[in-house]
Amino acid sequence: MKSMMGMSVAMAVAALTAGATCAAMDLVPAGVRAMGMGGAFTAVADDPTAVYWNPAGLFLLREWDASWEGYLSTETIDGAEAALHDLLANPPVDQSVYTDPDRAAAAANALKSLRECGLLARQEETMLWALTGPKFGLSLGQWSRTFILPGAIDLDHIAAGEPGGEASLADNSSLLRRLDLERTEYAISSELSGAGGQFVLGLTARYQRWTASEEWRAPWDFAADIAADELVDDMKQGESVKTGTWTIDVGLLAFMGNGRIGITARDLRQPVIDLPSGEELEIERSYRAGYAFIPSPSLTIALDYDIGDQKIDGETWNSRQIAFGFEKWFGESRGLAIRAGGRRDLAWDSSPMVLTAGTTLDFGRFLLEGAAEMDLDDLRTAYTFGLGISLN
Repeated sequence: MKSMMGMSVAMAVAALTAGATCAAMDLVPAGVRAMGMGGAFTAVADDPTAVYWNPAGLFLLREWDASWEGYLSTETIDGAEAALHDLLANPPVDQSVYTDPDRAAAAANALKSLRECGLLARQEETMLWALTGPKFGLSLGQWSRTFILPGAIDLDHIAAGEPGGEASLADNSSLLRRLDLERTEYAISSELSGAGGQFVLGLTARYQRWTASEEWRAPWDFAADIAADELVDDMKQGESVKTGTWTIDVGLLAFMGNGRIGITARDLRQPVIDLPSGEELEIERSYRAGYAFIPSPSLTIALDYDIGDQKIDGETWNSRQIAFGFEKWFGESRGLAIRAGGRRDLAWDSSPMVLTAGTTLDFGRFLLEGAAEMDLDDLRTAYTFGLGISLN
């Protein structure tokens, strides 16, 4: 399970490679139901993942539930994949020098494209345990994300020459960078209803333990046919540093006839993550609003809009994601549900449309859920699954 924190960190990592044009950072929704609905869940928030999406949603829970969810995603960036292929398809002689001017020019163009893209691949895994009931929730999350980035690109020392001459790649400082971020998070949530139940306020306090590690390698060290996502396995984890921090989220629900409005403000106390390189990732406050239309107890139609900014070294990176989805339950006992949705970040021209689908089988005392997503450019695939148990 992934929280919106994941989106914030992804944007912050993008800012580490200033000028990135290929790497649109995409929020991966928390929760099986949320993922199946494309991430349009801020105003829905009526299951244990309310502790992440909108803690005011605890007002909607009428019984105690325990849940576990897992998430796995792999993504490659199209422009970076092509640039890596072009670079490795034009190998230097003995990994030390280009003797052909055309190959040297092709390699230089590939390095330039990698720098412009800012991200080659990322992989993430998440698990969440939650115990929630009326007005109160506890959760434990374990989250990891691996980024493959162009850590340093040197266009000044890549030219054709003779072996042993001045054009040796030994002087080229281009490096690929593997950045691993792991987080263990403990969260406690509560809601406070008011105004006759028309408005509900929720609060989540989160303590986070981060581990960040980095590894650097020259791009010429890799096999010519390696794919961008295979770099995750080929590059090993390096030196690591740990950071302990905490933050607060606030959520609001407002009820209006057959619909409700949800607003969540995240990371009001802005966490700062230390990296082995000495850099810092500062997670800025982010805001997400949503509307859920519920014409019948078995049908929900939802829309979300996300606003978030990150700052690193004075440069601001923003997210303007729109998400939409629906959920339909079948049968008198609501034993089966189907979901579908999509999302796109309007702030990034290169951001693809992501389509999602999911289902739930409810057996009364326990339920099984699953969801999957893919983008229309066929660069991203993700799966999530969950198990819920009623304690009443």
